[in-house]
Formats: sequence, structure tokens, C-alpha cells
Amino acid sequence: MRGLRPGELGPDAVTARSAADGTLIYSAVPAGANLVTASSVEYRFPLRGGTEAAGFFDFGSAWLLPRWLGPTKPLLLGTTNGAVHGSAGIELRWTVPGVQVPVRAYYALNVLRLNRVIPLSSTSSFLAHNRFSAFGWGLGSLF
Repeated sequence: MRGLRPGELGPDAVTARSAADGTLIYSAVPAGANLVTASSVEYRFPLRGGTEAAGFFDFGSAWLLPRWLGPTKPLLLGTTNGAVHGSAGIELRWTVPGVQVPVRAYYALNVLRLNRVIPLSSTSSFLAHNRFSAFGWGLGSLF
């Protein structure tokens, strides 16, 4: 999904590590997913010289299903499992002559993004959030 980093579509898991003074420090990491759904809507229009532009809206969600990993399943931040994400933006594509491979550059605004404070323990909390916007590029077609 354009606008998200790898692993951001899926849920987050709680991890704990010990600090030098022995206190536990909690954090969250991407847990991965075993069920992913995503879709994209684009409106493309040609420009000049093998270049085209597109307006897009991508949306999707990902889950780590219960009992999928057995007893080694990570401790998930429940509100991040199955959270819906969406990004809208523009993309420019240029098809390289001779090899007919598109080079794509996009700018996306994450209009449906994760932005929640989640309590990890009685003394700590975690701000689960995705970035507001992103610039990216790619080689080859999206589909």
C-alpha cells in the first residue's frame, strides 16, 4: 500500500526489554499478518512522451489470526489488529523506451492512519501511529 512502510499495515506486538537499572521498557514492533486485504482505485491520464499521471486511493487491513502461530504467538496490541488504513495521492509514471518498464514516483497522504495512545502497563503507554504523508518510488507496474 502506497504511503505505508513495510509492516505498518499489520498489527503491532508488545516487546519488553530490561534497562540498565532493571526496569522494563515496553515498545511495539510490527507483528506480521496472515490475512491481508487491500484495494486500490486509480484515475490515470496520459501526459507527453510515455508519461502518465494518476490520482489514487489505496485502502486495506491486515490481521494476525488467533491460534495461527500456536503458543509462540506474540502479545498483540488489540486495537492495531485489523485496523483499516487508507492513503490518497498522486503518482507520475514514465515508461522507459526500449524495455517498456514504468518508473513510478508518488506522494501519498495517509487519510486513514493509525494514531492512538495504547496503554502497555499501569505506568507506560505507546503511541501507535503512521506517518501523515510519504514520498516513494517504484520500478514496474503496480499490478
